[in-house]
Amino acid sequence: YYQNILTVQDMNYFLKRNDIRYPTIRLVKDGSELPLEDYSKNITLGRYISEGLINNDKLFHFLNEGATVLFQLVHNSVPSLSKFANSLEKYFNFRVHTNVYITPQNSQGFTPHYDPHSVFILQIAGSKKWRLYDSKFKLPMSDQMFDRRTWERTEPIEEHLLEAGDLLYIPRGIIHDAVTSDCIST
Repeated sequence: YYQNILTVQDMNYFLKRNDIRYPTIRLVKDGSELPLEDYSKNITLGRYISEGLINNDKLFHFLNEGATVLFQLVHNSVPSLSKFANSLEKYFNFRVHTNVYITPQNSQGFTPHYDPHSVFILQIAGSKKWRLYDSKFKLPMSDQMFDRRTWERTEPIEEHLLEAGDLLYIPRGIIHDAVTSDCIST
């Protein structure tokens, strides 16, 4: 349904580049970010050192081990996603940032948390079960980041299974998490 916006092939093409650096790509598993040095490399050219280059072999190793690959601000690199983000900015009259998450089967990247900004989730491929929880913070400001140490875990107030072509809107401050089933999710 979203093939004019983003396809799995777009992400495959993006990953074939050899100049992707952190923090464009981050790896997250079960709520923890993996150390950059586990999946990056440095290249030395004379006196110049290019740090934080993503090592695709290591990236795919961790993806196969259950890590979520987080592509940040990918609208700056994928033309179809750039066009979509620009259209949204004009429509809503505010800045739009796009992230893409590839999560392997039976995995979870982030544990329950809220974001201090609203989120539109477009399910590109596969499926993912989203759980929404109640929160003490109603419409937090950008400096009111989620602190999992102060959250008393509750049962979800809503659950949604997103499949390719589905969209979910999560207002800022709503605690949420997601887990894949037996297929990879984008």
